[in-house]
Amino acid sequence: MIEHYLVDYMYVLVFLALGVGSALGMLVRGISEIFIFVGILSLAIVYAWVKGVFTWPNRRKVY
Repeated sequence: MIEHYLVDYMYVLVFLALGVGSALGMLVRGISEIFIFVGILSLAIVYAWVKGVFTWPNRRKVY
């Protein structure tokens, strides 16, 4: 009777370890994807800034 409970306990521990491990893996993968996205977006903004996309044209003053 006690061995049966021990086996069930071991199955539960393995299940929890795999569940927590996969959840943390998905979290780390999600965070790394966010950093990759923000990095590419930052590079695009810097590229556009260097090309002068964000500069306003000089307006002539009209009197």
